[in-house]
Amino acid sequence: MKQELEKIVSLNSTINSGDLSIYELDEITGTIHTLEAYNGLPSDENTLNEKLDEGNELFAQLLEIQQKL
Repeated sequence: MKQELEKIVSLNSTINSGDLSIYELDEITGTIHTLEAYNGLPSDENTLNEKLDEGNELFAQLLEIQQKL
């Protein structure tokens, strides 16, 4: 399995999830906090994911309009 992964991503560019911290910054309140992690993955509950979800929803609506043309 590592050989298959190596074809896509150099294993030299990977790190152990235990060595990683992801921070979310809020420029309005001036706060910084660490995103919670579950099994080495950051929580889905964060501003970036919320905005990506909003953007994906808007894009899906545009695609629906395009299909009607």
